[in-house]
Amino acid sequence: MSAGELFHGCWRADTPARRASREEFVEAMLAAIPVVPITLGIARVFGEIDARLSVGGRRLPTSDLLIASTALSRSDEIITGNMRHFDRVPGLVVHALV
Repeated sequence: MSAGELFHGCWRADTPARRASREEFVEAMLAAIPVVPITLGIARVFGEIDARLSVGGRRLPTSDLLIASTALSRSDEIITGNMRHFDRVPGLVVHALV
């Protein structure tokens, strides 16, 4: 999901040159950082968190929920510039991007 969000940012570039530069950066990052596939275990965590947040009227966008579910299922922590979304997820360790 994070890779998709990065590529989305590439395509929002205002010039072809800027898009190419962003794509080069994203590809270098993805070569250095492993991409984690979405598994059945992640889907289970996703379903539970989505249901719990829905009951409280605090749902997350699907993309953020997939990222959070992936981190929780792997006991990973996340770094984000969007603390207000990820702070809603119980048990998720979240660090602010500074």
